[in-house]
Amino acid sequence: MTRALSPAFAEALASAELCPVVFSEGEFASGTVRIWTGLGDVSWDGKTWTGLGGLLSFGAIQETNQVVASGTMLSLSAVPVDLVALAIRGQQVAF
Repeated sequence: MTRALSPAFAEALASAELCPVVFSEGEFASGTVRIWTGLGDVSWDGKTWTGLGGLLSFGAIQETNQVVASGTMLSLSAVPVDLVALAIRGQQVAF
């Protein structure tokens, strides 16, 4: 699917100053976890997101011309075993 870019957005993409980030919101039985690919807490969209920096990575994201949830892989590295166990049990994990 092709997308039209505004001249200002195209210029920002070409800039050496551009630092794109990814936000991820996960719903667990015990609550919502909001994380992002930067460092520290940041407020965006009226919510607080916890930065995991290089500990957080995403797999390839497929885009189609249909309204389809293709899915992707979210990976955390260097996460303590006790937090992994909480996530597997569906409990809220505080990073």
